[in-house]
Amino acid sequence: MKKRILSFFSDDRGLAVVLVSLAMTVLIGAAALVTDVGLVTLVKNRLSNAADAASLAGAQELPDNPNTALSIAHAYALSNGLSEEQIDIHLVTDPTDTYYDGVKVDTHQTVDYIMAKALGFTSANVQATATAKVLPITSASGAVPLFIPDTQPLIFGQHYDLRSKDADFGPGNFGALDFGSGSKTFEETLAEGFQGEIKVNYQINTLTGVIKNKTMWGIQSRINQCTHNCTPDNFQPDCPRVLIMPVVHYDSLNGTKPVTIVGFAAFLVDAIKTDGSGTNNPILISGTFIKTLTEGAGSLTQTDYGLRTAKLVE
Repeated sequence: MKKRILSFFSDDRGLAVVLVSLAMTVLIGAAALVTDVGLVTLVKNRLSNAADAASLAGAQELPDNPNTALSIAHAYALSNGLSEEQIDIHLVTDPTDTYYDGVKVDTHQTVDYIMAKALGFTSANVQATATAKVLPITSASGAVPLFIPDTQPLIFGQHYDLRSKDADFGPGNFGALDFGSGSKTFEETLAEGFQGEIKVNYQINTLTGVIKNKTMWGIQSRINQCTHNCTPDNFQPDCPRVLIMPVVHYDSLNGTKPVTIVGFAAFLVDAIKTDGSGTNNPILISGTFIKTLTEGAGSLTQTDYGLRTAKLVE
């Protein structure tokens, strides 16, 4: 027997069989690595993209329309090629468990191996999860140069008259901000929104003096551009009548003073008029505080003034 074994290993043909067997194992393993791992990665990416899209789409309906959020997330998952059996969607509550502020989408798919079966591996269960939440905004573009004090109560859906030349602002102030150009382009910025980005904790100077005609023209221009017949219950988020307004903190104002941005609110304006016929009478900007979404950074710790953004958090 010993001689036979030694003879086998001394025979080139026997050695070739061993080397070919080892080489085939290595080749099959390499093929499995390229083919099956690539297939798993492809499926994983598809599941991740579908979960991301579905959770983001659904979260944009929160917190006011949780049932709609689920329906939209479900529809987006199916439109990305997933089946009913591959998805699990549910709502996520805020840290106080008082309302829904997120949508979580779990996806899965069994991938049958092609080459790895030769090595005894048959399939893999591939999973992907995404959670999108609605977060209070911490930065915004397109803001108007009008501010809301952080002491102003904001009741969403309630009609307000925002006043210029209000004594509560302090001497010389009428609730306006200077975005770096003084009164020169106040009218255009009011009508079109500030094109730069403004962030929470920025300090911005107030703009003093009642620029009555410019304020009237800027706001009326926005009202005239609305072609959607927007109402507080049914409006287009990008409608010109939606004013992105910085919420600011200050201790007291007397002339031009810096105020600190603490958040952002959205106001659906419907009219502008003067409170009386005199040139020094206050201007009334009439409208409703609303909840809506916009582009920008958001944070779970930011105070919620109604203007939000949807972001992936998982």
